[in-house]
Amino acid sequence: ADGGDSWTWITANPTPFSGQRANQSNVYPYEHQHYFQYATETLAVNAGDSLIAYVFLDPANVPAEVMLQWFNGSWDHRAYWGANNINWGVNGTPSRRSIGALPATGQWVRLEVPASLVGLEGTTLSGMAFTLYGGRATWDYAGKKTANIFHDQDGDGLCDALEDLNGNGAVDSGETDWQSASDLGLQIWITEPKKNSNLP
Repeated sequence: ADGGDSWTWITANPTPFSGQRANQSNVYPYEHQHYFQYATETLAVNAGDSLIAYVFLDPANVPAEVMLQWFNGSWDHRAYWGANNINWGVNGTPSRRSIGALPATGQWVRLEVPASLVGLEGTTLSGMAFTLYGGRATWDYAGKKTANIFHDQDGDGLCDALEDLNGNGAVDSGETDWQSASDLGLQIWITEPKKNSNLP
């Protein structure tokens, strides 16, 4: 970790998206992150896959920028939301790709990036970084969504992904949404410590 950040596992405030614990960054006014690399449990990324992470932005400490980075021997695979304050890589390329505005605050949101946009199709990942500029975020499941998988957990004949009516990746009131990562064909890579049954 750097920039005053650390790996801090929490059980509340917010309630974890899945399982009993989530990982929360510290509050810091500039760039800060926690990360890992050279994992022995790697993640293969195939053509058509999307990379995902669940994030909860603290509404009292909203970051200016949220960035995800992936390591396959190089860290030059980045996606960001919000301001372009973190000057790593070349903006508009797989080394620093803008995905859009910041996600909504005060709720769990799934960040999703086509692997092709960050140059990761056909590679194997052994690291990931959870990076912010300012503010605080809490992180939960991270991994990949496999292409072209149809899931219908509630058996109503509709793809679970289509039941996220507003497409924000969050479980909103009034929507018949997926309730777990497996409903969207997600291969879970990062989960809380000592819960390794979902690792690839």
